[in-house]
Amino acid sequence: MASSRRKIVSIFLLLLVGICLTLLVLSIACSRSLSQSSTATPLPFTVADAFPATDIVYRAASGLGFINADGSGGTTIPFKLVYIDLFTSWDSPLIAGDGETLIVTDTNYPGNVGDIFVAHAGDIVVNCKWYGIPRLAVDEHYVVLETFEGQEKYLLEDCGMGNPPEKVYPGVVGALSPDEQYSAEADRGEYGAYTEPNIVIHNLETGEKRIIGEGDFPVWSRDGHWLSYTGVDGIYIVQNIPNVEPRRLIALESPEPSIGALVYEYRPSSEYFPPIGSWSPDGKWLVYHDYQENPNTFLGVDVAPSYSIVKVNVETGETTKLLDGGLSPFWRWPAEEK
Repeated sequence: MASSRRKIVSIFLLLLVGICLTLLVLSIACSRSLSQSSTATPLPFTVADAFPATDIVYRAASGLGFINADGSGGTTIPFKLVYIDLFTSWDSPLIAGDGETLIVTDTNYPGNVGDIFVAHAGDIVVNCKWYGIPRLAVDEHYVVLETFEGQEKYLLEDCGMGNPPEKVYPGVVGALSPDEQYSAEADRGEYGAYTEPNIVIHNLETGEKRIIGEGDFPVWSRDGHWLSYTGVDGIYIVQNIPNVEPRRLIALESPEPSIGALVYEYRPSSEYFPPIGSWSPDGKWLVYHDYQENPNTFLGVDVAPSYSIVKVNVETGETTKLLDGGLSPFWRWPAEEK
């Protein structure tokens, strides 16, 4: 009887320790995701000597994934941002037109703000000491950061140097168009998170604003003539022309439709991250991640297996799945020559 009691106590203590460790990891994750900017520096990590020259880069289950638009050339290389507490949370990979400069965001949610890190092929990952949502300029020597105060444009080579931005757009929120003449934002109005966001295109020269439709995560095509965004029931596209209606390019469903959850909404209970389109250089295709429920993920430790990478033809709406097990794809643009 005493032996059985000791076994029960031992099992109870093990369960208690497990619960405490889980709560500790969650508290660390939440504190890092909610902080505006982290002063912590990850353990040194050197990236591969070269990045594969494929069309698309994405977050893979075991690192940084690469694949061509026709499904060929698929490969993965190691990449991580690991802190002393072993917590890692990088996402939204971008690779500049030189093919050797990787930009990632230290964030728990694709398309969200975070600390910006840059790594050149063969070098150690560097904390730029920048904060926001990064988007590459068309010449790809610069990165434009969407911050809470506006837009800041930095030279990529200034990462970690402490130099001020090359240009600042105070009060301009959302995605800045490639020609820097427009912004597109998900505007929630004066009530903030308590209202549904409307996609608004803002002409920075004239001040004119146009409401396009309900949604989030606006993304410009390279020529600035088109905008994609994640709507209530799929991915939409619209021309940057007054009085033009958006068109639903691909119909998608939230993993929790029974409670009225919308496609553009994060659903932490389902490990669901909304799809965010990425334009091909010629503007004929979008690539995005498509959610597939995966019971093998736990507490966001690795959600990449729950998604597939899909491309869609902008003209016909035809979709092609490129692979399973990927998140946050980015269609690489060649640098624009001056």
